[in-house]
Amino acid sequence: MKTYIPLLLLALTARCAIGQITFEKRFSPAQIFYSESVIQENDSGFVVVGHIQKTNNYGYDACLFKTNKYGDSIWLKPTGFTEENHGYDAIKTNDNGYAFVGDINGGYGKEGLLLVKTDLQGNVEWNTNFGGVNWEHGYSLFQTNNNDFIMAGTSNSINDK
Repeated sequence: MKTYIPLLLLALTARCAIGQITFEKRFSPAQIFYSESVIQENDSGFVVVGHIQKTNNYGYDACLFKTNKYGDSIWLKPTGFTEENHGYDAIKTNDNGYAFVGDINGGYGKEGLLLVKTDLQGNVEWNTNFGGVNWEHGYSLFQTNNNDFIMAGTSNSINDK
């Protein structure tokens, strides 16, 4: 079981091959931000997926956070969905955009596995969710050579038909 600790700061630390810290950055967005995973870009920058507290302080919104190779902030892009949603794993897609998995709250304790595809600037191009009568969460994502997505996660809708 994962334990989540609310962070007011997002820390990004880079180390070289021998383990020395090459830079360390801390970011203080106005809302609480949970960072879940990071990928390195071809330009040596980073993209972090996670979720940020909604501006109305009710729930969280999945988001991507892009930095340059020095850890300087380039953009922060929440999904903007009405429902509470979380991002857990991101990948660079075959078309040079991004995709991430997580979950979205459908209300009354029902959460669905969420898949979001964005462009290179982190703008949502499309999204879909999967689930049964209970809850599902997506934790890992892979894109095949023919552009299909494979997702891994958990489900509590075992006997759902």
